[in-house]
Amino acid sequence: MNLVNNTAGYGGALYVSGHHPVITGVNFTNNRAVYGAGMFIGNDVKLNPSNFTNNVGVNGGAIYLINGSLILKGN
Repeated sequence: MNLVNNTAGYGGALYVSGHHPVITGVNFTNNRAVYGAGMFIGNDVKLNPSNFTNNVGVNGGAIYLINGSLILKGN
């Protein structure tokens, strides 16, 4: 899956809250946000091999983790 050229205040490409997703094989590219240009995380997330390229955020270019945990596997 490709998440490209998205813009938001929180989580330019992906905003996670209230669930426990497993994310695999996602390309986060050229996203913009104030918090977490690639991904804003407000809960537990497991991140399997994925790519973050050229994401720009005031706080957290690739990932902004405010609550919960982030488990990285093979990244």
